[in-house]
Amino acid sequence: MGFEILKSRPVDDSIDIDALEKKYSFHLPPLYKLFSSCFYLGEEYIFVEKYWSKKHNDFFSLQSYNFYFGDENIGFSYFVPPEHAFEVYNSGSLSDFDYEQSYFPIAGSSGNGLYVGTRGELIDKIIWDSGNGRLVIAENVFEFVRSIHVTFIEKKYLYDEIDQSELYKKHSETFWRLAP
Repeated sequence: MGFEILKSRPVDDSIDIDALEKKYSFHLPPLYKLFSSCFYLGEEYIFVEKYWSKKHNDFFSLQSYNFYFGDENIGFSYFVPPEHAFEVYNSGSLSDFDYEQSYFPIAGSSGNGLYVGTRGELIDKIIWDSGNGRLVIAENVFEFVRSIHVTFIEKKYLYDEIDQSELYKKHSETFWRLAP
């Protein structure tokens, strides 16, 4: 369900994951490595319906992305580009536990982030740091993405508390506007 929010990376615009692994002396698990090479990752590449707010002179999201794990609704924002994730991992900013377990940061979420396991029984598993511990929430990144639900944000949570029925798009635009 969630693959429609991602932008595919054409074959002629490949990313050299092997070079990043060599540079940082760290290897990504196989399925996450494949995923990273097949899709553009980063906030600017995730598809989201947006509207233009004259009041704030800015764009705002009309949608949210959610992954449900039991009763938990795990808000998801975007996947971190591999180059940035390697820099974060190499910076020493993760917890000692994350380094001991070889958890590699892949995305922001409600809680403290999403990671991919990189060794042993946790290889390729998606791990959520809920703030109260870490939980395996998907067997791999493909299962995680397939399970993302795209929902429209309720009126009371939008910046301008607008009715979506008041929005329109011009023919060539990729964003919505508030009707005058």
